[in-house]
Amino acid sequence: MDRAQVLTYNGAVLRKRTGPLRMATASAPTGSKWRRRLRNAFIALAAVACIVAVLGFFVVPPVAKAKIEALASSELGRRATLGKLSFNPFTLHARLTDFALADRDPARTLLKFATLDVDMSIASLWHRAPVLDAVRLVQPQVELVRNGDGTWNIQDLIDRALAPSQGPTPRFSVDNIEVDDGSVSIDDRVKQHKSSLTGIGIGLPFLSSIPHDARIIVTPRLEGMMDGAKFALNGSSTSPFADREDATLDIDVDALRLPEYAEYVSLPQGIKLVDGALTTRLKLAFVTHEGVPSTVTLAGSARLDGLAVARKDGSPLASAKSIETTIGSIDALAKIIALDRVAIDAPEIDLRRRADGSLELAQLFGDHPAAAPRSAPRAAAARAGAPGAPATPAGPPGTPAGAPAAAPQSWAFAIAETHVGAGVVHL
Repeated sequence: MDRAQVLTYNGAVLRKRTGPLRMATASAPTGSKWRRRLRNAFIALAAVACIVAVLGFFVVPPVAKAKIEALASSELGRRATLGKLSFNPFTLHARLTDFALADRDPARTLLKFATLDVDMSIASLWHRAPVLDAVRLVQPQVELVRNGDGTWNIQDLIDRALAPSQGPTPRFSVDNIEVDDGSVSIDDRVKQHKSSLTGIGIGLPFLSSIPHDARIIVTPRLEGMMDGAKFALNGSSTSPFADREDATLDIDVDALRLPEYAEYVSLPQGIKLVDGALTTRLKLAFVTHEGVPSTVTLAGSARLDGLAVARKDGSPLASAKSIETTIGSIDALAKIIALDRVAIDAPEIDLRRRADGSLELAQLFGDHPAAAPRSAPRAAAARAGAPGAPATPAGPPGTPAGAPAAAPQSWAFAIAETHVGAGVVHL
């Protein structure tokens, strides 16, 4: 509606305006502002989710697939191919499908598997180390060949694995490890014999060098069939409501003849294991404290009966009626070996001295590493948490830029009690 608007003062017209009559309105309620802000926030979140989804579902898989193939090929010296890689950026779950690693002879396949499922953890960010909440490998197949000269088709990988470490223990945490329906075939061209290990099932609660609060749901297990003969080792777990939880795997072996297995291991300077039978009562323990994986230890007893070792020419080198060991704890990650007792019954050694004055044993087993300092047992006890031992401060989680690299950690040995009886040394 249009109305004339007249402004007067003392009868004089100061201003006159016509036009639509506007009614005074109240200002918009403040609640609408919050609604707009909330709507904008939802729009922004939706946009970010869309970007993450596009990158995670469509961009990351092809890029990561190419990187994995290139890295595996360069590091292992063999051609690697990966059929498919999928990744969920919201659950951090990745699946690798149809992986194959060719042997040095391209006509053979060294390793392949059907699927590898990996659940990554956001904790990798603050640990600055790879942290995996679960790993499941399905139908891995390994084809090993022992050549006529006694070497293996993976000899280069074996030599690299046995080379001395050039740095500290890597920082990592891998939890809930499972292997299902695996197989290993061995083509022994020295003996002209083929054997196979099939139906392999493995369960490991964790392997970790850093403390990480993880939900452990896998119990230890090892099962399979060796040339059709089935074997199985099943573990147990203590109450999950206790502060300390131990998941253990019993390794009980009775009079296992070792020479036939030792042939597949390269011993120093061609020495041979002629005889020996192994009996064990061991426990492999995966220890968690208040839900945080703490350590993996091996403890128990092991006895070797009728040991006989010969030189490359067949002449006797060493023998013993029995060697019995009581293991307090072996921690591979911390590189600590603590033996409660070692008893050697009737050892016999043929000790030879060469023309240059050196002992044959020193040359047979290579150069000896430098002796550990006297404080090594004390440091080992401190790392093992022995009462009264001074605490050893842990290293920093990361090395600052420009700081010198940490020295590789050497093994620490401790033997509480040793007995040797009826020994003979031939000079």
